[in-house]
Amino acid sequence: MNESIIHLPVTGRSRGTVLPPCWNAGINGQHTITLPRGAMSRILIVEDTKLMRDSLVDVLEAAGHLAVTADNGALAVEMVEGGASFDVIVTDIIMPEMDGIQTILELQTMLPAARIIAISGGSARLEKTQGLETAQRLGAVAVLEKPFEVDAFLAAVEAALKG
Repeated sequence: MNESIIHLPVTGRSRGTVLPPCWNAGINGQHTITLPRGAMSRILIVEDTKLMRDSLVDVLEAAGHLAVTADNGALAVEMVEGGASFDVIVTDIIMPEMDGIQTILELQTMLPAARIIAISGGSARLEKTQGLETAQRLGAVAVLEKPFEVDAFLAAVEAALKG
């Protein structure tokens, strides 16, 4: 068979998960996706702003990647705890429930080799660069200040994929 199957657990907290159109309802509380062998990379977008999340998905899908989203860090951690794997994780820094810094710390505990890209527009309490500098010190392979150019985003993703 020329396919691979990914299983993601579905729990009560999974309301923020956006599954690509090719996902099917599975059994035992899981969703499944069937990807052709050699399919492009799986990228998790962790972003609380719907417009930004949807825009990043559009960009990644246009570049041939599979994008899965979570609207907060707690959901991203839950997905990985449930066995989901991703080639690259893109996380916002300022989010409700679990911010990007805590998300990075939690994900790195579970996935020490995780390739993480941090993005941030800052907030009233935190300058853009503060959160991004912390993310970089924690091991993010790239950081981008919002707003950023599509080409810069795709270049960061490609560099992260190459390791």
